[in-house]
Amino acid sequence: MNWGLIPEVFFDLIARLVPGSLFLVGAFAVHLGPKTFAEALASALPSANLASLLLFGLLAYFVAIVLKEIWEFSARTVRTVRGTAGGGGPSAPFLGIRSRMPAEASWLLKLQAEKNICEVLVPGLGILFLGNLWLIAARPSGDLTERIALGLVLLISGVACWCWRKSLERLFIEGLAILQRLSEEPKSEQRDKPIP
Repeated sequence: MNWGLIPEVFFDLIARLVPGSLFLVGAFAVHLGPKTFAEALASALPSANLASLLLFGLLAYFVAIVLKEIWEFSARTVRTVRGTAGGGGPSAPFLGIRSRMPAEASWLLKLQAEKNICEVLVPGLGILFLGNLWLIAARPSGDLTERIALGLVLLISGVACWCWRKSLERLFIEGLAILQRLSEEPKSEQRDKPIP
């Protein structure tokens, strides 16, 4: 068995399953209202079986892929409007790091997984925020206070994810550059230099 694949599979699940699940939970909360959703969740959890959990996981994974594509499309559109080059990930430098420094490559994969969580959640939270606003406008009576509170939570969470993504991207780019330089040096020189 190739044990080196386990961190990649784990980070892939984190990068897709976690944000997809959060989006689905948020979608149910927006659709039903926070209070009704909490009551429905409390009554449904004891009767959940493995099949329903697997179905939820597959749906969350698929939703995360769709939301990531929305992010990628938006990013390409912004780059086109700005006239900046982009795209093409750092695959060649990363492969050099991975072959010579597997622990550091695993750290880069972790950063990518965390960045992916944000890149799925930012458009997802935006969609949920707009859906919540639409429901506030469509049904102004009733649960208005909890819908406004939910909207604030969605907005603050979206801004926090946006800011976290920017800091993760900066850390990833800086770490990749440092590790790329270290991976190109002979191994005898690497032993003498501490990693920053």
